[in-house]
Amino acid sequence: MRSRPLYPGSFQILTNFKEPHPLAVQSDLLVLAFMQLLELYVYHLDLKYMKLTIGYNMFIPSSRDLSVTLGEAIPLHDGKSSLIPKRKVYDAIWHLVSSYAELYQEASIRCALIRVYYEYGESVPEVVRSQKSSKELITGVKSLKRKKPRKSKIITSIKRRRSEIEPRPFIVADTETVIVNDVHVPYAIGFMTVFPEKDLCSSRITTFFSEDLVDVLDRIDLRSARMLSNFIYDLGRAVRRNSRLRTIFLHNLSRFDGILLLKHLTAYHNEYRVKALLRNNRIYEIKVYSGKRLLFRFRDSLNFFPRSLRELADTFCPELGSKGSIDHDAVSVSNRISLREEYVSYLRQDILILGGVMQKAQALYLSKYNVDVEAVMTISGLSLRIFRANYYKPDLFPISTLTKNEDTFIRRGYYGGHSDVYKPFGENLLFYDVNSLYPFVMKNSPMPCGIPVWKNNLEQVDLSTLFGFIEAIAICPKDLNRPFLPYKNPPADPTLIFGTCHVVGVYFSEELKYAHQLGYDITPLRGYLFDKMNDSPFASIISSLYELRKQAKKDGSEVI
Repeated sequence: MRSRPLYPGSFQILTNFKEPHPLAVQSDLLVLAFMQLLELYVYHLDLKYMKLTIGYNMFIPSSRDLSVTLGEAIPLHDGKSSLIPKRKVYDAIWHLVSSYAELYQEASIRCALIRVYYEYGESVPEVVRSQKSSKELITGVKSLKRKKPRKSKIITSIKRRRSEIEPRPFIVADTETVIVNDVHVPYAIGFMTVFPEKDLCSSRITTFFSEDLVDVLDRIDLRSARMLSNFIYDLGRAVRRNSRLRTIFLHNLSRFDGILLLKHLTAYHNEYRVKALLRNNRIYEIKVYSGKRLLFRFRDSLNFFPRSLRELADTFCPELGSKGSIDHDAVSVSNRISLREEYVSYLRQDILILGGVMQKAQALYLSKYNVDVEAVMTISGLSLRIFRANYYKPDLFPISTLTKNEDTFIRRGYYGGHSDVYKPFGENLLFYDVNSLYPFVMKNSPMPCGIPVWKNNLEQVDLSTLFGFIEAIAICPKDLNRPFLPYKNPPADPTLIFGTCHVVGVYFSEELKYAHQLGYDITPLRGYLFDKMNDSPFASIISSLYELRKQAKKDGSEVI
């Protein structure tokens, strides 16, 4: 057989994982990361032939960092220059990842990378012609141009009249699975469209059940895949009928449903382009595109309300009934047909409750804060939008959006809490706790505002005049019983230590001033200085939310 000629070029794409790094045994997550790279940077290229190798940069406990290529190259084209179906590529990647999972077990994966080898067609895509060499390392296939450093900007407020806010309808969905060969396989799925202020009892819940296809397909995995495809196609039809529909909420998309859906979309739906937002081993959003147009997006309602669906139902919509229950451990391939009605009823009730919860939440936040929850992704994003729409005054308390350099420097001063036990035994002890310490500080303490200004030579500057994040030399008195300023060991052992030693680190200026009062010898070196505002930009929102929290506790609400 004639071997192919040497490839005229190659490029490498990669994704770096943040801590905590995934382990080699987390095959599902790693395969999805590889497929996501292919979706974003490879499948749209018009090339005559492509093949790829996959690999890791990883750390093996009690050993060393290691770079490894997983197995042989995987072709993306057949002999006729046609793309091989994504399912076959997915299966090939899965085989390699699972094989190396057994080999490396608890190794932590720092980076997943793909090297693509290609042959040109009749025309050479611009993104390929722009490559300088086959050894160039890039994080995307698009031509890279040097950009001017971004400057800090002031966060703007969001001012819109209530008459300008028209809440969007949305969809809620849920999935039920059965364990087959130690793998979760969906056997039921459904969705319902939720319209603001419309009675949910009149809304139609569409359900799909894998065993309804038992006469057509003899394998459970094939029936499950067909069921999920029918679900995706029906979602597409629903959003095409109503142009304002775009978001589908699932409760625990990040850790469960999203993995199943992303795995199915990347393996079976070549007609769609899929883009997922993954961070810290969590799936925050899955966007599905038809061409360049966003068709719909999956999001996680658990990111708004970190409570069980049962708790949410009792608080927000008890009129819809309680969350049902089934013996999930008893669900099997053999009994799902006989218990179809029970399982589908359970699924429908979960979908109805989630729809009620999100509908009530949408109405609540619109009435109180003029904010639509459909437009945000997480509870932190919701909080920021509420703050900007109702409490933020940029003319009085301007807050800066940091550049990457500013953010990286300042985060060196984020150490975490100090919690030590000095006496392991005691009698007749009194225990104290501070009520809402963080909100208290946010409300009553000066906050850094305005555009940060970099100062490189602060050795001769009086510490009392500084306000910002400062890299400094701190010398702790040897006789200090409880050292105040922390430091971290090198990355191999990131233990937080409060020791009597010489430290060079980044700290907030007020921490350095307090340490100086304790006897530390402080020499400021460099850092970012901010405007010091005597009042806090968060005073009004903290007061308002704290009163609401007290009232909620008084009313017996468990969802705070």
